[in-house]
Amino acid sequence: RGTHGPLLMAIVPEPEEKDRDVLLSGSDGAILRSFLRASGMAETDCYIASALPRYTPLVDWTVMASRGLGAALALHVKLVAPRRVVVFGRRLDAL
Repeated sequence: RGTHGPLLMAIVPEPEEKDRDVLLSGSDGAILRSFLRASGMAETDCYIASALPRYTPLVDWTVMASRGLGAALALHVKLVAPRRVVVFGRRLDAL
């Protein structure tokens, strides 16, 4: 969620378990909002994305990488064209 060409694109591995209408509406989102405030940015300065479209327990990230998730995520970043990217979570390093 966000607009093209933001100051920052924040990427998480997957939505929070209780997310329904808004990505990162729970505690992880609160951490991101605090990070943005501390950085002097408004939430509208940030494009928020997740590698997976829904919360998925026990994801095999190696399999997801072999199925092209890393390439799809790289294309997403290219299309959004942010000035900077921050990636949260250790699971995305497999992509």
